Amino acid sequence: MDQISDLLRAQLKHTVDRIRHLGGGVVFHEFPDEGGERARRGDEGDLSSQREEREWSFGTRRALIEKANQLAEALERLHRGEYGLCQECGDPIAPARLRAVPEATACVLCQDRQERGIS
Repeated sequence: MDQISDLLRAQLKHTVDRIRHLGGGVVFHEFPDEGGERARRGDEGDLSSQREEREWSFGTRRALIEKANQLAEALERLHRGEYGLCQECGDPIAPARLRAVPEATACVLCQDRQERGIS
């Protein structure tokens, strides 16, 4: 269990570090106020590229925040003794799946059902 806890903590730390790296400083330095002097000098293509990069950054940040939350929840399940059990059917999640996706909450069969929208 200590190895699992260490793995989850390390992945959580790495994910949080990536979120911090994409933090406000990136937005401030890379995407200054579009209504300012720089925007008046730039062409529409430059502004479009800046908007696309900002949307990519926001999307990436959202995905990382979601992953950090999932990893924190996995740590909570580990401490409650519920880690590695499918939250849908209660069966154990395959160790290979947990090694690949340590924050997994469902076995492969239930995950497939969820993704297909099957009850």
